[in-house]
Amino acid sequence: MNVSFIRNVTIRYKLLCAFSLLAVFLGLFVFIFFPYQQRRQILEQARENSLSIAYMTADNLAVGLEFEDRAIIQEVLQILQQKRDFEYVVVLDKTGGIFEIINSGKITDPTNLDNAEIPICTIADDTAITKIPITYQNSTVGMLLLGLSIKNSIAAIERTTMIALVVSIVLVLIMIALSFLIGNIITRPIHRVIAASSKIADGDFSNRLAVHTHDEVGQLADAFNKMSTKLEIGISELERSEERYRLHFENVSDVIVSYTTDMQVLDVSPSVERFLGYTADELIGRRFQDLNIFAEQSMHEAQEKLNKLLQGDEIFPAEYEFITKDGVRKYGEVSTTPLREGGNVTKLLSIVRDTTDRKDIEERLLQSQKLEAIGTLSGGIAHDFNNILAIILGHTELAMDLISKKHTAYAKLEQILRASLKARDLIRQILSFSRKTASKKKALHLGALTKETLTLLRSTIPATIEIKQETDCASDIIMADATQIHQMILNLCTNAEQEMHETGGILTVSLTNVDLTEDDILQYQDLKPGTHTKLTVKDTGRGIDADIMNRIFEPFFTTKQKGNVKGTGLGLATVHGIIKQHKGDIHVESRPGAGASFQVYLPVVKAHKPEDTPLPSTPHPTGSERILVVDDEQQLAEMVQQVLEHLGYTVEIALDGEEALELFRRQAHAFDLVITDQTMPYMTGDVLIQKLRTVRNDIPVILCTGHSDLITEKKIQEQGINRFVMKPYKIHTIAKIIREILDVR
Repeated sequence: MNVSFIRNVTIRYKLLCAFSLLAVFLGLFVFIFFPYQQRRQILEQARENSLSIAYMTADNLAVGLEFEDRAIIQEVLQILQQKRDFEYVVVLDKTGGIFEIINSGKITDPTNLDNAEIPICTIADDTAITKIPITYQNSTVGMLLLGLSIKNSIAAIERTTMIALVVSIVLVLIMIALSFLIGNIITRPIHRVIAASSKIADGDFSNRLAVHTHDEVGQLADAFNKMSTKLEIGISELERSEERYRLHFENVSDVIVSYTTDMQVLDVSPSVERFLGYTADELIGRRFQDLNIFAEQSMHEAQEKLNKLLQGDEIFPAEYEFITKDGVRKYGEVSTTPLREGGNVTKLLSIVRDTTDRKDIEERLLQSQKLEAIGTLSGGIAHDFNNILAIILGHTELAMDLISKKHTAYAKLEQILRASLKARDLIRQILSFSRKTASKKKALHLGALTKETLTLLRSTIPATIEIKQETDCASDIIMADATQIHQMILNLCTNAEQEMHETGGILTVSLTNVDLTEDDILQYQDLKPGTHTKLTVKDTGRGIDADIMNRIFEPFFTTKQKGNVKGTGLGLATVHGIIKQHKGDIHVESRPGAGASFQVYLPVVKAHKPEDTPLPSTPHPTGSERILVVDDEQQLAEMVQQVLEHLGYTVEIALDGEEALELFRRQAHAFDLVITDQTMPYMTGDVLIQKLRTVRNDIPVILCTGHSDLITEKKIQEQGINRFVMKPYKIHTIAKIIREILDVR
């Protein structure tokens, strides 16, 4: 039997089938079981009647058979023969022989009856055959075989069967009629519920059923009406909620995306177009792996995290690198939540927040911190290096004072002195670059500085890049800060090198003089008519696109985001700032694929000559006063002691502040001057000066340092420090300062 067919038929049909089957079963019961019972009862009654007549006849025949009195037997048999249903009778004697028989033609097989069990009563066709023993005084004297007709009983059975058949048919018809009636009673309200449900399915939630009864159907209608009311309210709230969700989903700045466990996009918010350039329709139905929206490393990390999440591990928001439709790289922080059905993760919901700007700010902050760290490091190096230079410079000058200028070593010492002074200036440039000291402009040869920068740069540029320089020009003297100009040239050349880093090329640096007229300066900013030095830095790289040309000097703007070459966005911005500080201008010429040319215009200064490092030419000022020298570097302290004693002074040294303070307390008025280093362990120079002044407030002091962020002009004035000297210093410089202080007293 097709079970699905039974499930799909109507209730009315099911009721009809059920009642019909019930009617058939009842009809069969009436038609079969009832006549069967009646037949059993009638036949049983016929048997009992036959046995009763047989026993009564046997009792009457017993005397005649015992005494073989045939007359008695015949008389009894004649009375028996008068019964309406009599068929035949056989009387057997003790020996089994037939003693008397009537209507023997109806007996089919008397011998078989003789061998049957005694007593018996069987039904054969329409005759009840009974065989019982004939006893006289508890002794068997013969057998009686009696046949009685049961036609009347069979006729009664047939009548009963016919009545049962009629009753069964009537019962089936009644049951079928009842099934139609009950089906209509039950299904009519169900059809009303179906019709109302169809209206609700079509969106009419106001439809209600009329309740006429209090039975189950009435309760169903009442429950349906309550459900409709709640459904109407719930749908209304759901529509409002969906509208709010839709507004949030469509207008949220973050990207909301749902996807399967194999990263196939199910839905995504429209904000994805602002973030990646793809529309939602372009992404839905496709896998992340096929879209190429993740950078390679980020795709690998995302798959690893997804596998961990599917294994039950907890994952935290992570930042990934994305690739937009236009190939631009962006960053996004992704928070993922698994959605479960039946305890298993079936899909995932992620929220992607654009962190590109934050990433840029973090990188800028990191770059700023790196620059600050470089400044701090350069300051520390400068302090130690200046101390070393001070020892070299002091001993060199002292040696030059002790020998004749005609001595063969004098020229060598003079070279050492020049190199030491250049090293001192270089350290000061480093400090100026790290913003630890104030920059100062002076007249300088731009050509010489450019050559020096290119020499330094050659060791850092790959051999695949050829450097061509044309730095000789008629007039290249400018008023500038050497460190800043050095940085400007370095940044321009580094920028050009990065454009040719992968392919190689030619870097050309040239200097020429340009005379700008009133008409010429209209195309430049902040320039005045006159002679200018034009510094040109040209490369053969990939060039600059026209749409970003006006942004290249913006702070933190960079296009170098691939491979090992990653820009900070500070190089050209720094160049632009330095040029503007020097009242110059910069012009850029470039075409994609044809390289770029940066042209820097700086005004030429004719009334100044470049400042060269002066060498000693006049005798050093001398004296005879007593001086206390304090420095934690023993070699430096001993060198200063030797220099000052060479100048005629009496000198005592102390290697730290505590030692100096103790010595000064013992003989405060014995010293005419104190020269102390600033950076020392246990006690800094400015703190030592304060404590010395508590012992003797009029003691003159000179504070020296190789580098210190703690000493400012304001602090020098507040503490009454007589002079502040940067190490390393020349003998002539310190000798002159000492005399200026002591001669005032």
